[in-house]
Amino acid sequence: MSTPVRTFRSFFDLSLVATAALTTLLGFLAGWWTHRTYPHAMGERSHAARAASRDETLASPTGTPSAGKRPVATLIATLQRECRDGAWRSTREWENAFALLTPAEMGSLAAGLRIELAGPMQGDLRQIVFSHWGEVQPAAAVAFFEALALPAPQRPPLIETLARAWAARDRPAALTWALARPVDREKSDALASVIGRWAADDAPAAGAYALALELGPTRLTAIHGVLSNWPTRDLSAAFAWVKALSTDSVRYAAIDYLAGRMAETDPQNALRFVNDLPSGNARTNALRSVISNWSANDPKAAWAYAQKLPSGGTRNELLSSVASNWSQQDPQEALAMAQAMPPGNARTNTVRTLVGQLAERDPESALAYVRSVSSGAEREALLQSVASTLAYSDPTMAAAFAAALPPGGRQTNTFSAIASGLAQRSPEEAIAWASNLPDGGTRRSAIESVIGVLSESDPARAASLVATLSPSSGRDQIAANVAAQWAQQDPSGALAWVKTLSNATARENAFVAIGHQIAQGEPIEALKIAGNPLLQVEQQNGLLSSIAQTWVNQDAKAALAHLKTMPPGQARDSFVSGLVSGMVEDTPSEAAAFVARLDAGQSRDQAIALVASSWSSVSPETASRWISSLPGGPGRDHAIGVVASQWVVADPVGTSRWIATLPPGDARDNALISFTDHMARTSPEAAIAAIPAVTDPERRNSAIEMVARAWLPVEPTKAQAWLSGSGLPVARQQVLLGESIKRGGG
Repeated sequence: MSTPVRTFRSFFDLSLVATAALTTLLGFLAGWWTHRTYPHAMGERSHAARAASRDETLASPTGTPSAGKRPVATLIATLQRECRDGAWRSTREWENAFALLTPAEMGSLAAGLRIELAGPMQGDLRQIVFSHWGEVQPAAAVAFFEALALPAPQRPPLIETLARAWAARDRPAALTWALARPVDREKSDALASVIGRWAADDAPAAGAYALALELGPTRLTAIHGVLSNWPTRDLSAAFAWVKALSTDSVRYAAIDYLAGRMAETDPQNALRFVNDLPSGNARTNALRSVISNWSANDPKAAWAYAQKLPSGGTRNELLSSVASNWSQQDPQEALAMAQAMPPGNARTNTVRTLVGQLAERDPESALAYVRSVSSGAEREALLQSVASTLAYSDPTMAAAFAAALPPGGRQTNTFSAIASGLAQRSPEEAIAWASNLPDGGTRRSAIESVIGVLSESDPARAASLVATLSPSSGRDQIAANVAAQWAQQDPSGALAWVKTLSNATARENAFVAIGHQIAQGEPIEALKIAGNPLLQVEQQNGLLSSIAQTWVNQDAKAALAHLKTMPPGQARDSFVSGLVSGMVEDTPSEAAAFVARLDAGQSRDQAIALVASSWSSVSPETASRWISSLPGGPGRDHAIGVVASQWVVADPVGTSRWIATLPPGDARDNALISFTDHMARTSPEAAIAAIPAVTDPERRNSAIEMVARAWLPVEPTKAQAWLSGSGLPVARQQVLLGESIKRGGG
């Protein structure tokens, strides 16, 4: 099975100031259940005995399955018996038997095996049933699959199987089905598989269809499908197609993906492809794809190549990536290689990650390695890392690691994580373990963690443990969390308990938590809690905002009617903020109209920002027109920056054109800073081009610092050369260079 290819990235070209949307989620590969055997000592048949019985059932009198077709009822009975013995496995005889079934018989077989097909161990059975059925009757197979309601981890392989089968038989129908799915992992799997099957027959036509889709995740997913097999069939044609893509973001994302795909089978050719790219972020990210996928198959070769790269943040990042993949094959060897990395944060973080991975497989070997570390500080950090990794899978072993830590904050935090993991497995055992710890902060922290877990399953028991804690801000927050969990199951019981709390702060926090919870179904009752004079003003206002946000989505008419009864003041302003937050989620135009009717002031300015942020994430052009229609002022100026921060993620070109239409001043500076902040992480050259337009000198210097912090770790030589002539005061330049050195970027 091929290694998952990293998510698409988008990159930007300074000369055109042309950049576009970030990447989409691409394919995921599902795991398969490990084959399980059953010894004769347990009274179960061996696999050999099972196979002999199966073959006898399937075979015709002549001994060859193809000589005759067995009744569907016989096949169902045999398969059910096989599944009772454990994980079913396909054979050539079974393949032949399935191939002889008509579409109607396939449907009858699936109906008879509904229970077995839903079994967690029967991945092979699901594959053979849906692959054969999908080839002859894909629509019916898909309908049955959806009705089966399998758990999420079991669905991706079947989505891909059905999509390919349907595409081979009826591509238009398969495309309609894939495109109609919700935007999630399964839509990505389905669409990529359909397009991939099409591309296997006619890659140029499939590519033309992909490019005709709307720019965004769907188009990028389709391009993933086009390139899934094309490089292995006609690499030069795939290259030419990718290089001819007209949209920068799509082209760079396709380059990234294509490089990763090539690296799975031909890493040297992939490297030549990457090295032919112009220097910059596109080339760097394509190299990341190559190294990531190469190291999954041949970590030694990938490590040797990465070691020869120029020193800096990119080299350290790639070495860390290789080491992480290497650890999946040979954790001890990966650790040895990681120790050869240059000293610094990159090596430290890589070693910690690898030790954690080793601890999951072989905790005793991990502990032995940690004990061999000479540096006390590094040894303690590794002990904490391993203990935290084992906290949920093996809390007993995790506690042994934590006990080796010296007393202090690190040990306290580690014991807290262990208590949480143990409580998820056995609350009673966790309570006993935490209660037997020595008195002090470590014991308290562990008990708090147990309460946090217990509050979800048994809030009354968790509440009784709260009473054992000494007064502190931590206890007050824990009381609030327990109250919120309890209110989900029994609001009256939760309120009765809160009233018994003697500490005022704990009681207030718990009241607020219950108010937030019951606002989901009883906003009037929640308003009564918000009006409790025992609460502080800030707590009342925060609760009012939350109630309004929930209420307006459930019953906008009632929520707006209540607003009319509220006198001017902080409480009303908070309620307005919540209303806007709720309305803008579904109907930004209505929220905008509501905001336009508000009186000028801080409440209105805050509401404008809320609408601008949400609306621009969906339709930045529309949001920008709305903002431009508002009268000038701080609220409008701030909102312009908010729109730019959202728009630049989806369409940097459109954002830059819009900014160019703004007059100089605070509003345009806000937009330029938002634009620069995003581009500094994706295309520093484009960010640099925007900086001179910032009119405020101090904000211009801050923009320079933003770009430098993002660029120095990636391309230190070019970034340092630019920084020296940027006009930033020398003292501030030196601070940036020092930070970069500490991070291992130069």
